[in-house]
Parts: sequence; C-alpha cells; structure tokens
Amino acid sequence: MNCIIVDDDRTAILAVKRCVEETDFLTLLKTFTDPLDAIQYLNKERVDLIFLDVEMPELNGLEFISKLKYKPEIIVISSKKEYAFDSYGLNVTDYLQKPVEYHRFLVACEKAFQNKGNLIFSKEETDHLFVKSDSILVRLNLKEILFVEAMGDYVRIYTDKQRHMVLSTMKAFEEKLPQNKFFRIHKSYIVNLDRVEAIAGNSIPFSNKLIPISKSIKPLLLERINLM
Repeated sequence: MNCIIVDDDRTAILAVKRCVEETDFLTLLKTFTDPLDAIQYLNKERVDLIFLDVEMPELNGLEFISKLKYKPEIIVISSKKEYAFDSYGLNVTDYLQKPVEYHRFLVACEKAFQNKGNLIFSKEETDHLFVKSDSILVRLNLKEILFVEAMGDYVRIYTDKQRHMVLSTMKAFEEKLPQNKFFRIHKSYIVNLDRVEAIAGNSIPFSNKLIPISKSIKPLLLERINLM
C-alpha cells in the first residue's frame, strides 16, 4: 500500500516513518508538514493510505478529510482522545494516540490492508456500478440512488424503484461512490447529494423515511451543499 504522512510536527513524522519502514506491505511516498500541500498532491496523485494528524495550522485533520476528492484509507494519529468520536464519524480506518506503539500501528495498517483487499466494485469513475443482489448482478445508475444504509455485514441501497441488499462494508461501498456526489452524513447512512431536497433540523427526509445527520458532520454537509 502506498502511503503519505501529514503532520505539522517533524518529530511525529519521524516516529510514524520508522513504523512504516518496519511494515513490509507499506511504501512511503511523501511526508507533509503543510496539509494544504498534501491536498494539492492528492489532487494529482492517488494513494492507498494517509497517516493524518488532527491539530494542524491552516487546516485541521477533520477539515482535511472533508476536502478530499476521493477517500483512501485514513489512520488518524493524535495526542488527544477527544477527536476520536468525530474521526470515526468521518469513517476513518482507525484512530491512534501519540506516542504510537508499533503493535497498535500494525493492527491499524492491517485493517486498512483488509479494507483495500475487499473492494467489490471497479475503481473507474463512471455513472453506474454493478452490485450483486440476491445472487444476481444488477446494474445501478448512480443518479437513481437515493441513499445507502448500513445493515451489519451488508448495505441496503435505496433507489427510486426498489431496494438492494449487498454484502459489503459501508466503508468499501463508500469508496466506490463519487465523492462529489455522495456524502456520508451518519455512520449508518450515505446520501446522494443531488437527491437531497430538504434538510429538516438534523435529518434529511426521503419519501417516508428520515435520515439522521450526525451533529459533528452537519457543518461539513452544509459546506458541501450550496447554502445561501
């Protein structure tokens, strides 16, 4: 897995770099002390994994995640525990506390590796995808998807006409959706931003169903829609 490190603390970068060098299946491409430089790099290059600090000037780690055009595996590394809840709300792979212990680092990286290996859809950007529902491959047009709901080891895809149950993690499914069109508003829900017609408090109504919005995610959602 190709990876980068984003942290304004050079000492912390060196510590993570040493862990990466000890891990056979990781290849370090670059390190960044400026998160804005990392964003520019990621706009041109694709990586499999990001090791990301939270407290950084200019752009903190949670804001950084919201600005990514695509979402690789992300392992957040912070000296404080209080960012863990918001980080998991953004569907990061894992959350490590500084100073990083190698055995815990390896567990997080193995989780990222497994996620990458379990992807079930093509990575090519397209207007459709094929899913295996009830042992049948079904073509879904992305514009017809209203929202996606996590159901244990499955995801349930709601479209205009029907629902599909697909064996997949929520994270794996999310990574196959265009980030500019779909947004994870809750640990259990992804919505098609083009199909959002209203936001009622901390919910989005779809027909007869109200989809909850996580409080920590709502400010990021409001940034994504063209709020006047």
